[in-house]
Amino acid sequence: MLEVPKVLWCGHKYCEACIKGLVKMQGLVFEVLCPMCRKTTALTAMAVEGLGTDFDVQEMVRFTGDIKRAQ
Repeated sequence: MLEVPKVLWCGHKYCEACIKGLVKMQGLVFEVLCPMCRKTTALTAMAVEGLGTDFDVQEMVRFTGDIKRAQ
């Protein structure tokens, strides 16, 4: 299954499943600490699914997988 690339507020991109593994409760808010730059992204009620999706990266991953399967 193709993972969905999500964008944190700092601009770094990680797969949705990886970000879900990083979610922590801070007071009454859920947040994610970026593994790269350590900046915090607060999550809304929509949680990780509410973060922006990088459709360019998603298409590159899909295209690369198509090429590998065709070989």
